[in-house]
Amino acid sequence: MKFYLWNKFSEGGTALAKALNAKRIKHEGKPIRVDVLVNWGASNIARDIRAGKVLNTPDAVKRASNKLEAFRAMDGKVGIPEWTESLVEASEWLKQGHMVVCRTVLNGHSGNGIIIAENEAELVKAPLYTRYVKKQNEYRVHVFNGKMIHKQRKARRLDVPDEEVNWKVRNHDNGFIFQIEDFDLPEDCEKQAIAAVEALGLDFGAVDVVYNGKEKKAFVLEVNSAPGLSGTTLDKYVEVFRDV
Repeated sequence: MKFYLWNKFSEGGTALAKALNAKRIKHEGKPIRVDVLVNWGASNIARDIRAGKVLNTPDAVKRASNKLEAFRAMDGKVGIPEWTESLVEASEWLKQGHMVVCRTVLNGHSGNGIIIAENEAELVKAPLYTRYVKKQNEYRVHVFNGKMIHKQRKARRLDVPDEEVNWKVRNHDNGFIFQIEDFDLPEDCEKQAIAAVEALGLDFGAVDVVYNGKEKKAFVLEVNSAPGLSGTTLDKYVEVFRDV
């Protein structure tokens, strides 16, 4: 088994490769053959690499990393927020009293390119709009080969002042960390996470999913093919990849 990283500085892929004592293949080099290649977030792989099996093909990663293509692939198969490419339809959602998530960057991560519009004045031109889903909690569900291998809840950082916490877009910069203990994951979150990874054609992925308690439904926001790994999360990945 060898690793191909989308970025040689990728901390998650590097940590997993080191823990498995697996070599990382450089983006340029001599022709090489491997039995199993773990593709960590790359939408293109050098032509001189020949692999018997690729975990997360470049096509699947490319589909997952582009938010519009991902929503198209998951539509009708996975619980996802309502979405549109139409500015007119997004405007109608606002008139109906819904907030609108403007995705101005299709390949963004960590909240990059997200603008939450609460009125017409805040609505901007974007290639993708989703109707904001009110949520009690947001989770990250890690899936490998059709099974959940780990779960995390996005919990508020207590060292961040109230005025700096963004409850609508939950990430580290907005005042959140991953909690791994003392919470129950709603059954539908696991179900939709597994369905999302399958719909995108991935072998593994870290699925960001929100849960609306009133509707008792889970909604997948995105699937990460190169998640950050440390501590218990890294241990879980080492366990399942070692079996490969």
